[in-house]
Amino acid sequence: MTFQVFQKSLSLNPTPIVRRFVSAVLLILVALTAAAETTVPAVSLRQLGDGRDIQMRSAQNFDVEFLPGDDGWVSSTVSLADAARRVVSRAAQDAFQMRIRIVMAPDKDSFLKLVGPWAENSSAVAIPSARTVVVNLEAVRTPAGGELGQVLAHEFSHLYVGVRCPRPLPRWLDEGIAMQLARQGGIEDASALVWGKWLGRLIPLKELERQFPVQADRQRLAYRQSNAVTRFVIEQDFDGSLTKLLARLGSETEGARTAEFYWTPVNRQALQNRWISTIGSFSEVAMLTLSSGFFWGTVGILTVVAWVAVRRRRRQLHSEWDKEERIYAALDEEEEKVWGASEAEEQPDEEPWKHRDRN
Repeated sequence: MTFQVFQKSLSLNPTPIVRRFVSAVLLILVALTAAAETTVPAVSLRQLGDGRDIQMRSAQNFDVEFLPGDDGWVSSTVSLADAARRVVSRAAQDAFQMRIRIVMAPDKDSFLKLVGPWAENSSAVAIPSARTVVVNLEAVRTPAGGELGQVLAHEFSHLYVGVRCPRPLPRWLDEGIAMQLARQGGIEDASALVWGKWLGRLIPLKELERQFPVQADRQRLAYRQSNAVTRFVIEQDFDGSLTKLLARLGSETEGARTAEFYWTPVNRQALQNRWISTIGSFSEVAMLTLSSGFFWGTVGILTVVAWVAVRRRRRQLHSEWDKEERIYAALDEEEEKVWGASEAEEQPDEEPWKHRDRN
């Protein structure tokens, strides 16, 4: 609007002074806009404001921001990021060559300051609008945080979906696609869903459309459900092909309509009912025997059973011993009644020399 006003003023043949003034204002506005877009990233370690030296290294279309103490992670991160990019490209059958910024947060506190407290249990967060991934190095260093390459593949999936899809997806579908692409999940997830159905603890999909629970156990269940429902969608509606699902969602003609389908309450509820009906099949119940939870639960039950059995056996033995003692006591009493009290045992002769001459 402002530019149109300036154009109109210029078309009125103003004086040279006015023209120079208007041109100067336009140049200043353009310079300020360019500076805001190019020099201030959406997320940066500089936002921590702790005065630490921030370093940047660029390689293979990645810009990695890190602190000096974490420079040992940079080379491996770039290598793993390039492999993760190829995983996304192969799954989507699409060139995924956007420039990506990777911010290496040194610890959990720094990570939460950059992305928000909602990501307390996360190893990394993707910001598609800024084409940025923020990595929680403290979490990645622990086995529970997951392998960095798998984490990057998961987050790059979010970047791809956010850039390619014309309409945002429900959170459960976005996370499910990322988990399918990164090949996350296993027997433990399947067994947890079976138990969740039996105990009535599954989370309705309508509660997973925009955000996930903050509690760690419920959040873990939300990811497991998202993965399972998305796998069900792929198998039932896209011939078991993740590539076909991504192609449909990224289509200029069908992408928005496909995303809207999963946002519609009637379709979402029907999908949820169909998926829940498949949980607890014979194969899934059989898989419960392979889960670590079942194993340790069985060990615990057997331990309790063994303890109870040993305790009962000990009590039985003590009872038998008490009966024997009472029997022996009764026999001794009966013998005393028949034969009288037994004489005291003969005491040893303290002076045997007195009896030698008698013989």
